[in-house]
Amino acid sequence: MSRYLCIHGHFYQPPRENPWLEEVDPEDSAYPFRDWNTRIFQECYGPNAATPLLNSEGRIEELFNNYEWISFNFGPTLLSWLQRHEPRTYRLLLRADESSRVRCGHGNALAQVYNHVIMPLANPRDKRTQIRWGIEDFKYRFGRIPEGMWLAETAVDEETLEMMVQEGLHFTILSPSQAKTSDLDVTQPYRWFSKKSRDTFLDIFFYHKGLSHAIAFEGLLSDGEKFKHALLSAFNNSASPQLIHVATDGESYGHHHRLGNMALTYALRQIKQEPAIQIVNYATFLEKHPPQKEVEIIPFSAWSCSHGVGRWSEDCGCRIDPQSGWHQRWRKPLRDSLNQLSQKIDLFYEQKGSSLLKDPWLARDHYIQRVADPSPSFTKRFLDQHSSKHLSAEEAVGAVQLLEMQRARLLMFTSCGWFFDEISGLESTQILKYAAHAMELAALADGKTTTHWEKDFKDSLRSCPSNLSSYGDGSIIYEKLVTPCKISLKRAAAHHALEESLGGTPLKNSYAFHYKVREKESAHHRNTRLFLLWLDIHRPATLEKGTFTALVLHQNRSDLNCFLSENPDLSRHRDMGRRTLKTFLETADPEMISLLEKNLGGDSFSREALFKHAKKNWLLLLEPPPGSEELFRQWMDLLHRRDSEKGPEVLRVFKRIQENGLSWNALPFGEMTREMLLHLMERMLHKQQTQELEDIISIYTQLEFPWGLWEFKQLLWEHRQTPGLQKLAEKLNFNLAHFSNETHHDHQKITSA
Repeated sequence: MSRYLCIHGHFYQPPRENPWLEEVDPEDSAYPFRDWNTRIFQECYGPNAATPLLNSEGRIEELFNNYEWISFNFGPTLLSWLQRHEPRTYRLLLRADESSRVRCGHGNALAQVYNHVIMPLANPRDKRTQIRWGIEDFKYRFGRIPEGMWLAETAVDEETLEMMVQEGLHFTILSPSQAKTSDLDVTQPYRWFSKKSRDTFLDIFFYHKGLSHAIAFEGLLSDGEKFKHALLSAFNNSASPQLIHVATDGESYGHHHRLGNMALTYALRQIKQEPAIQIVNYATFLEKHPPQKEVEIIPFSAWSCSHGVGRWSEDCGCRIDPQSGWHQRWRKPLRDSLNQLSQKIDLFYEQKGSSLLKDPWLARDHYIQRVADPSPSFTKRFLDQHSSKHLSAEEAVGAVQLLEMQRARLLMFTSCGWFFDEISGLESTQILKYAAHAMELAALADGKTTTHWEKDFKDSLRSCPSNLSSYGDGSIIYEKLVTPCKISLKRAAAHHALEESLGGTPLKNSYAFHYKVREKESAHHRNTRLFLLWLDIHRPATLEKGTFTALVLHQNRSDLNCFLSENPDLSRHRDMGRRTLKTFLETADPEMISLLEKNLGGDSFSREALFKHAKKNWLLLLEPPPGSEELFRQWMDLLHRRDSEKGPEVLRVFKRIQENGLSWNALPFGEMTREMLLHLMERMLHKQQTQELEDIISIYTQLEFPWGLWEFKQLLWEHRQTPGLQKLAEKLNFNLAHFSNETHHDHQKITSA
């Protein structure tokens, strides 16, 4: 065997979560999906784990997991999102790596520097942490030590390669334009040696640039046969071992190029049948054919910038839309502002952390373990391992807040903040949110020291000019797009009190905040309702805790106000609240409301206190389209019910939605709707409730949900041995030969026997 093929996909999204909430806020530009992670998952990440392979009759012959046959890396922050929100696909990714280890002896998955920073622009300490976090996150997920690591934008320098070797990595992938040689053979791996010592070396694969460019930018994925032919044509007539390998953004396969995952599946299946070609991953090829040649790299270079690493540090001319006429003069002052802030943070961290932690920087390197497992038991073990003394409860909170400050400070250098054309874009705004969060965490540790940090930071952002007159500069962007996203413990309590008064919440225990309602009282008179709540709130990431009394006032259905008091005298508030509620119920005296507000004290919040991702759905419930109030309430009840026998009711409501001409996006909690339907259909498959299943899928298709049907096809494929599914399989375009044709009665007899 002398001909080998490897297709590498770099799958990555910048961390998009609101730093205070640890959930992605709705992003209107991703319509018809709620955010870009969800959209790209539906177009790319999910379908690549279950791509239909069609036969000559155009029917689905099987669902193919592309990840089992390609080399891939997933950004750790994206994997974290997948694990929490799309566990089915997450499990298929892990399974794909296991399958490739069995087939090839080495896994397909590669690690990645943690949050996609441009390594040549990072200081040595950050480089080390990025590599260590990438390795630890990989071990946590894939259960093995990574052999290779993807560098963000393939941006590289000598120091980064040396550190990779020191941390036990064996290879990486670069662009051929980053090799310092005129006769590069991209079908062979090369060995890079450190100038400091020949004992320090790393193997490098330089991808096929022409093929990779054609995949990404020249429409090669428009036809699977064309794609296959291009890959096979790249081999030369040499009898020596050769590896044809390409590397692109993984999003090429379905997001950048619609149905690109199907072209990939077709090419892989066809090439699998070629006896003279073996599909491998990089580690497998290295084991068989270690490098025979040396190479030097061009330092401070990257695959997506012809000016070195200027795209992330200056107005170098690289941009998404050259026709827009927009400048990127904001890039350098933005990096300068963040560098200045990070220096303050690091000095502050070292000073504060040294009194609590044996080695603050080693603790930061290991902190990724707590990011993966923030449970109280692991937090205690982590602090016991790294603390310089026995920590009081208050000191333990301070230590964790300092480490969370460092996590936010690392995230604020995510490369995507500079990649695009305008500083007010989602990605640049996101890194400003991490900066704001880091400063807030520093203030929790010592407000006196950090008093002027935010003012100084905003002043420095004035030198970051926007291309849009509505924003002007970075300081205005910070005020308009960052400040409103901040969520204090008190605002989180107001949000939960408002949701409780509205009838319950699907985010009762969101990732960032955990709630417990101690007591709740309510009364209503005509168009006005009053609620009194006593609740505890806890933020696991920073160990913050609070107890609150909330008075929520509803007037004319959608006019909401919440009056909040922290650390209340629960006994006094309980008695006073109940007396006032009783009086209000009897008289509806508005003066009683004012008295209660006065006695409670604290702060007031409007419905704007609702978290952004929940606000739209709740307001839709409060102000539904005319004539659909009861329909919306029924759907809300179905979403919250946990019983497994609600199929007929879902079908009835679906039919009413269809009859009323409502679109899918009029349904509250769209993602919850999708999850509920998937769980419901899975239960129906287990119980062989095929007629209800057929009816729901039929109406689902007519309602034109943006999620498509690939997930339901995946569920059906997994249950293909279940009797009675042939009719449904035919509707969903499967080859019926793969589905059991036993009757339900015969199946029961076989099971009993």
